[in-house]
Amino acid sequence: MARYNTVSTTGSVAGGNSISTPYSGLLTTLTGTGTVTVPNPIYYTGQTQTFYNSTGSIITLSTPSGNFYAPGFSTATTLNLAPNAMITIASDGTNYQTIGWLGGIVTATSLTSTGGINVSGGVVTLTSSTTGTINNVNIGGTTAGTGAFTTLTANSTFSLTNTTATHTISATTPSTNTGSGALVVSGGVGIAGAVYIGGNLSTGSNSITSGPITATGAYPQLSLNNPSSGTGSLIDYFDNGILRQQVGHLTTTTSFQISTGGTTSGGSGLTTAFTIDSQQRVGIGTTSPTYGLHVVSSIGNPSAFISSANGGGNIYLSCSNASSPVSGYMGPNAWNNNAFGIGSSSNHPLQFTVNGSQKAQIDTNGNFLPYADNTYNLGNSSYRWANVYSGDLHLSNEGSEGNFFDGSTGDWTIQEGETDLFIINNKSGKKYKFILQEL
Repeated sequence: MARYNTVSTTGSVAGGNSISTPYSGLLTTLTGTGTVTVPNPIYYTGQTQTFYNSTGSIITLSTPSGNFYAPGFSTATTLNLAPNAMITIASDGTNYQTIGWLGGIVTATSLTSTGGINVSGGVVTLTSSTTGTINNVNIGGTTAGTGAFTTLTANSTFSLTNTTATHTISATTPSTNTGSGALVVSGGVGIAGAVYIGGNLSTGSNSITSGPITATGAYPQLSLNNPSSGTGSLIDYFDNGILRQQVGHLTTTTSFQISTGGTTSGGSGLTTAFTIDSQQRVGIGTTSPTYGLHVVSSIGNPSAFISSANGGGNIYLSCSNASSPVSGYMGPNAWNNNAFGIGSSSNHPLQFTVNGSQKAQIDTNGNFLPYADNTYNLGNSSYRWANVYSGDLHLSNEGSEGNFFDGSTGDWTIQEGETDLFIINNKSGKKYKFILQEL
């Protein structure tokens, strides 16, 4: 049976092991990696133990009962001993009290000093787990700052880095002439993330709220002002998950244009390629569109080209200001694959118009009809159809001046039989057969 207050003579323990009895009066060297469990402080009141971390990494000490106590240390059941650090602990019958601690990092919940605190060498980290302020701090200077971190001075480049927090720099309205205020930069500024500006940004003699560039409105917006030609805007924003960009002028009489070429920032040599006027007419190759889409091109033939990789490639046309809406398609796949077609997508005829006057149509039943009765010819004396293929042949000159012989008009139908041709007088109802002579 183990006896309380027994002292072990072992002076080295590897990480990952437990110490059953203390090494009182000995320096215990810690080796390896992992957690070393020290004896239960309840059983060894008054015993002292000294541990030295001989490794190049942290070794954790753990107590099976009570806690570790040390100045500037948050009370806990575990304690991290830094590389090459030494610590002496003593049991008070319930917890382990620290007698000496050399080396390593001390974590304090509260650090209070009646005088100045000087930290030299190494890396200084100030971390807060709750919302708060750091007051009267001066970095890189010799005079204490005043206020809640109002002054940040560095001898070289400094960075504000945080993936979630917002860093705010605020001051009174800056002077547009001297560039003084919240943030003064004498050279270039490189920004890798988003920039939020709640006040003015000095740009020399112009302010961001009174110069040629302004940031206003409910959405991120860039406004360009020119007193001689009006005001324009460029806005990017999300609308229900859709990224939208609004480009335009804040006046109703100015068009928006995209130009190419040019040799100077003033626009010399620019060629306007795209125009949207105040009436939402779009011009390509023209600055004065007169139609909804107006294309002007002096290069190549055709002047406009629409292509589809697979399926369709049609142009859809719709008019809704008629008594009933009319719409249709025109293109290489209008209703049928591998064919160029023109078709109506609703119950309306397809009409053919020349010189502003309708001449013929395909009605909703598929019949090809002249637009006026007994008015237009199918071919003429100079341009004849080679052959005519039809079923029954219906002949009528009703409504005209009559025939050349007796001036009368008639209505006849010629029909085909297996060995004969028949003709029907549609006015009298009489039927005749052609007399055919075989050759």
